[in-house]
Amino acid sequence: IGGASDPARVFKGMKMGGQYGNSRVKVKNLSVAKIIAESNLVLITGSIPGPNGGYVELLSKPS
Repeated sequence: IGGASDPARVFKGMKMGGQYGNSRVKVKNLSVAKIIAESNLVLITGSIPGPNGGYVELLSKPS
């Protein structure tokens, strides 16, 4: 990997591109703005990573 053809191979441990993402992300310091029980909705202030309609796990803050 590089401009020259002298080594003609890839060295062991060479950092290369790979998969990025596909891991759980924990976002801290978000607060619950409102709970609408009739529609089973929880409104949260701030942004949450992930696609629209994705699953979100809510954890309580340890006291």
